[in-house]
Amino acid sequence: AYFDIFELEADYFNELSPAQQDEMSARLKNNIDAELAHQEQDGPGFFRSGRTWLGIAASLVLISLAGIYYNRGKNEVKSDPIAETKSVGDIAPGGNKATLTLADGSTISLTDAANGDVASNGGIKITKTKDGEVVYQVIADSAAALVNSLNTLKTPRGGQYRINLPDGTKVLLNAASSLTFPISFAGQAERFVELSGEAYFEVAHNSQQPFVVSSANQKIQVLGTVFNINAYADEPATVTTLLEGSVKVFHGSEAKVIKPREATYVTSTIVTKRADEHDIAWKEGVISFNKANLETIMRQVSRWYDVEVSYAGKTPTRLFTGEISRSANLSELIAILESSNIKFKFNKRHITIIP
Repeated sequence: AYFDIFELEADYFNELSPAQQDEMSARLKNNIDAELAHQEQDGPGFFRSGRTWLGIAASLVLISLAGIYYNRGKNEVKSDPIAETKSVGDIAPGGNKATLTLADGSTISLTDAANGDVASNGGIKITKTKDGEVVYQVIADSAAALVNSLNTLKTPRGGQYRINLPDGTKVLLNAASSLTFPISFAGQAERFVELSGEAYFEVAHNSQQPFVVSSANQKIQVLGTVFNINAYADEPATVTTLLEGSVKVFHGSEAKVIKPREATYVTSTIVTKRADEHDIAWKEGVISFNKANLETIMRQVSRWYDVEVSYAGKTPTRLFTGEISRSANLSELIAILESSNIKFKFNKRHITIIP
């Protein structure tokens, strides 16, 4: 059965009434069909792994079980919440949007620019190779003189963008984020970049020139590795999640080295924990959460769908586990959350949550 792939939620399925089980099975089938239809499309995900849309669709439906979990003693089946959320106006998800600021202060809208060369500076050629990707290419030795020329890639809320840096490092920048970097790393002791927000890095190996990322209240150093940094100002901690290689995290006088499948959480100190795959699911085109409260989920929603969120009264304390494609319209996610008896009031791009 579809529910066998879940460790926590599946146990509840057998507790439901036959009518409730039929409702959840129907929702599961509908969402699997919808998500599988996206398999042949080139969605907003980047560096995709083998995660299956079946798992995404199944967990999406199981989130909606939350409403029944909290009401299962009442032996009632909730009505289809889709009808209650038409006021959302089907706000579209984010996409490939960014601006590039050059060293002279001029800006280029990569969202609107045609594919092809967008700028050049000395020995560096900057090319928009396809929708959602910009590449820096060293074409002459004169690029070494440009180490102090800084460029900034910035995404708005509701945007993401890929960049290949001049050393071959690949970065995917999440919504409401920016990356500042020199257009040449030649002759420098380290490859230094600054991050605001969130980004996923595949760092080109260079044992002679460490790659350093400065973000929020930390600095990390690597030689060549794969990792994610979440350094949004409105998050409770700066989280670095390591997938491959080795990372050294610095915070004040503290320093810790982490291994693959580990993560650091930096607040007033550095704490190392086992990595949570939900924290990096965004790079695969998924909004994912594991026993997350509503505020955590809505911070992701606010950034990706470019909406403002406020709360009327006490913030709901219940926890949610599940995933939904980042290519889904906002109404699909809201419908699932509303199944747990949380109400959403909409005024254009402002959402008020009513517990």
